[in-house]
Amino acid sequence: MTNSHWSVIVDAAENLPVFDGMDKVGLTGRDIADVVGVSPPTISKWRKGKTRVPGDVVALLTLVLGNRIEELQNLFSGMGAVPGSWQFQARAGLDAALDDLQVQERMNKALPTKDRREGSKRFRHWWVAKGKQASGHLASGTSGLENRSSGI
Repeated sequence: MTNSHWSVIVDAAENLPVFDGMDKVGLTGRDIADVVGVSPPTISKWRKGKTRVPGDVVALLTLVLGNRIEELQNLFSGMGAVPGSWQFQARAGLDAALDDLQVQERMNKALPTKDRREGSKRFRHWWVAKGKQASGHLASGTSGLENRSSGI
């Protein structure tokens, strides 16, 4: 896949599996906007393919999706006995999101190295900030689970 081919894929953002995966794990446009540092209308334009999604943002969102899936898998595995139908629905949603993640990761191999590095760097900054936010909740006597389980 050439960079020009990647540009076509990024321009057609409604075909980016990362957005489908984020929907499946409960991340809203506002959540995504908070992570990326843009407005919710920008996220909407990206999803509809009206505006090009920068490659570093695609890389960042892919990593955030992977993190969210991992958090939810850990949360569900620690819940113990839950109704079978609920567990089946949750597992199916996570499996579908994981499929989206894997497709997006394959697509990301066509991203310029610079964009992948910048997306990784942005993810590390987001991850550190998220950890500090959760630590603040622990110090204040709240669990911070709300923020950690929401992925933001």
